[in-house]
Order: sequence, then C-alpha cells, then structure tokens
Amino acid sequence: MKLTNISSGRIYLQDLKVTHPSQQGRRGEDRYLGPGDSFYLPNTSEVLRSATGGDIRRFAQQGILRLEDVHALDAAGGANDSVVLTHNLHFPPSVYALKQVGATWVDATGTVDIVHDGGFTTVTVTNTTAGPLTFLIRLL
Repeated sequence: MKLTNISSGRIYLQDLKVTHPSQQGRRGEDRYLGPGDSFYLPNTSEVLRSATGGDIRRFAQQGILRLEDVHALDAAGGANDSVVLTHNLHFPPSVYALKQVGATWVDATGTVDIVHDGGFTTVTVTNTTAGPLTFLIRLL
C-alpha cells in the first residue's frame, strides 16, 4: 500500500509500530510521514487494520493522506503513456489497476502493460489504449 502525506504537517502512524521484523524489518518503530513524503508498505495485517479502522483510515478521511497511486496517462505512444513506481520491496508485488470511467473505477485488465525491473524495486505501468486514461494502481 502506498501512503502519501498531502498535508503541510507531519503525520504519525502510531498503530503501525507493532509490525513484525520479518514483514517490515523494524520492530517497535513508530512510522512518521513528513509533508509531501510517500512510501510503500507491505499489506500486512497491521497495515490493513490501520487502513480499515485505524490511523491510516482516519488521516485519509481527513483528506491529509492519500492511499495508492493515481496517474493520468496519455494514449499509447504518447509522451506520458507510462509511469514508473519505485517501491523498493525487493520482491515482485502483484499489481492491481483500475481505470476511471466517469465517477467510478473499473477493472483495467487489458488496458495496461506491467513490467517489473530485474531487482524488483520498480514497476512500470503503461497505458495500451488509443485514448488517455486515469489509473488507480495498487501494489499488493
């Protein structure tokens, strides 16, 4: 899950401090997110619990934290028809893409190409359609 602080203040995610070392590499460490900062977290039970009823959800509802990646991409062959997402997870995450259709989000299967780098630190998502689209991209 990608978290982006869209406020001018520092965000403290206190309910993530119980993340197990095998999942995050840090035990007992509080998570802070400075203004404009973002990072990816693996979808552990702690992260999902926070997103559904904890600090992540509260900050998202207050409009100061954005979840996941949203990118407007040009039509295939355009100057901005792809986006590179740097996650540094060092494993190939599953990629789930939705395309915006009016006020709704629809499964984007068949409208994107997804390429992982050799070290599994980035993923490139490319719009393969003849028209520009906005995508919500979630790394699982």
